[in-house]
Formats: sequence, C-alpha cells, structure tokens
Amino acid sequence: MTYRLSAMRLRASPARQPRWRIHPCELQVLGAVRDGLVDRDLLYGDLGPWMLGTRHVSWSITLLVFHRLVRLGAFGFGPPQITARGHQMLDSWAELRAFGGKG
Repeated sequence: MTYRLSAMRLRASPARQPRWRIHPCELQVLGAVRDGLVDRDLLYGDLGPWMLGTRHVSWSITLLVFHRLVRLGAFGFGPPQITARGHQMLDSWAELRAFGGKG
C-alpha cells in the first residue's frame, strides 16, 4: 500500500510563511488607520468605541491588533497606529491589485 498525501497537506504552507487572510472590511479599516481616519466616538470620549465615519470598527481594530498589523497607545488611549507589518500588508494588496490579482 502506498501513502498518498491528502489535498490538505499539499496546500499547506510552511509555518514560517503565514498566509494572509484578511477580509475586505478589515483591509478598509487598515487603510483608514494608515490615513488617520479612525478615531473614538466623540460622544463617549476615550472610553467609546472606535469609529470610521459613522461605522463602529472596534472589532476590526481588535483583530488588527491581534494580528500585529496595528498597535494602540498605552492603555488603549490615543489613535491606533499602523505597524511595519501592516504597511507590508497594504503594499502586498496594492501590488496584487496592480497586477490583476483577486483581492
């Protein structure tokens, strides 16, 4: 009996090369963080949710922080800042779109 690799094993990438899976709404929030458009809700001040225009993006910011694409100031005060990894993510998506890839 011969051993055959399953389709899942053939598609697996090495552990040191993570696959970037980001939803379009999170990508939009990442671009807004880079441009400085994400801020706290003015009604609640520094304890309010993160807003992008009139849309709550607190969960997206939390996920971006978890994936180390965005960092927050001490105790979560101050605007979120994009990290070098976040810049790399945005640049890779821009290149993918420029060359006609899906994204």
